Amino acid sequence: IEANHAFFEPHYMMSPYIVEWFNCTSSIIYILLALTVSFPKDVFLNTARGWLVLVGVGSMLFHGTMRYMFQLCDEIPMV
Repeated sequence: IEANHAFFEPHYMMSPYIVEWFNCTSSIIYILLALTVSFPKDVFLNTARGWLVLVGVGSMLFHGTMRYMFQLCDEIPMV
């Protein structure tokens, strides 16, 4: 674990492979939301859907591993 942030969730509580189980699995909501909503003619909203997928994947990677590289993948798309 090399991340700069410490969250209140106990590490490796539900799985020996995932550091923060609930934060990691709750990020699936971002991905599912972006993949189920469709805006056929709106380029801006479709671009936003792509960013929402990136936020979800980055958040899953970060909370699953707590690595600094994935912390950046979690935070940079939200800026």
